[in-house]
Amino acid sequence: MGVNTFTGLQAFGAGASFSNDLEIRNKTGSIFAIFASTSLGRFGLGDTTPETFFEIASSSGVTASISNAFFVDATNKFVGIGSSSPQATLSIKGKAGSLPLFSIASASGANYLTMGRTGALTIAGLTSFSGGVSVSTNFEVTGDNRLGINAGNSTNTTLEVGGTASISGTTTLNNVTYTW
Repeated sequence: MGVNTFTGLQAFGAGASFSNDLEIRNKTGSIFAIFASTSLGRFGLGDTTPETFFEIASSSGVTASISNAFFVDATNKFVGIGSSSPQATLSIKGKAGSLPLFSIASASGANYLTMGRTGALTIAGLTSFSGGVSVSTNFEVTGDNRLGINAGNSTNTTLEVGGTASISGTTTLNNVTYTW
């Protein structure tokens, strides 16, 4: 069977059947998309030998871009959401407004973890840190209920403050109330 060349619009009212690859070529005759029969129905756009069911590739290293909302940089293995030039494994660039930058929510829409536009991280509900949490070396909550503020990574007491501390209001220490 030979090669059929179609010019203009072709309509297949009852469908079409292909026994081998369906190759889509550009004006120079180079394949730019393929439904490959040899790769079990895989589709390649910009890739003539797709290894996955849907593969997009280009010579520039850009593997996918959906209206610049979602971008994959295959060369660096970076994914960008809201950014066409991701600078990390996952880059999220928000848009103007007050909505959070990032959120993990339940099926009902209740936010459990939210990253605000100013960088504030909010964790809703009961949260447990079995190994503790550290925000740089300035703030640390250990797994054994100790709090260190500017104490480095050596929080040895229930509350440890490195440097100067200031207390205002009412404070109770050893059942004695002090007002500052």
